[in-house]
Parts: sequence; structure tokens; C-alpha cells
Amino acid sequence: LERRKIWNLTNAGGHGFFSIAVPRQSELDSNRHFGDMLTDTGCSKNIVGHPQGQVRLLWGLLGMFFLGYDALSIPLQVFELGTVTMVFETVNMLTAVYWLLDMPLGCLFGFQYDNGLIEMRLRFVALHYLKTQ
Repeated sequence: LERRKIWNLTNAGGHGFFSIAVPRQSELDSNRHFGDMLTDTGCSKNIVGHPQGQVRLLWGLLGMFFLGYDALSIPLQVFELGTVTMVFETVNMLTAVYWLLDMPLGCLFGFQYDNGLIEMRLRFVALHYLKTQ
């Protein structure tokens, strides 16, 4: 029995199943410097956000707020809080929406390789997100 070529996990020559989503070593090493960005040329270059950009910072700060809110409010749900319950229900809904959107939106922010290159190509960012999250 022989394994089909498509199931070989290789990126040499583009003959493997995952080869289209693994950057070649030459892309990472050829005349690149710390902080250089690897970007697409198509319309997807406007979709991926910079990993140290203002939008990413704001999204992270919003996540810290909701995480702190959850840490305080979830234990309080045991008690009867009276009129404050309407405020908690509203913020709980906002929190649920944030956590629901956090996973797919996390896939739309670039990342930085160990050698300092910043990956902004959507297919590589999505694959990296799926592997690490």
C-alpha cells in the first residue's frame, strides 16, 4: 500500500496537502529584516490587522474589561440583586457577543515569527490561528 501524495506533509515543491499554507523558508529568510511584513497582493491584504496595531490593542483592552467583569459578576449571580439585575443582563449580553466574536476575529490579526517577520497573509494567519488556539 502506498499513501497518496496529497497526504504527504511537505512544503517542498508544493506537493503536500498543507504545502499551500506553509511559508517556504526562502520567503522567511531572503533579504528580510526584523519587523518586515509578509503581505498578500490581493484584496485580503486589507482584511488582516497588524498584530501591534491600535485595533488589536483596543480589542485586547476590551477583552480584559470583559474578563474582569465576568470574574466579578459570575459569582454574584448566586445572589438576588434587585434592580441592578437589568444592568447585569445588558452587560452579560454584550460580554457574550464579545466572546462569540473574539474567536473568528482573532483569526484576522497577523502574528510575528521568531525571526521578527510579521505575517499578514490571510491563509498563513488563519492556519497559525487554528494550530495555536
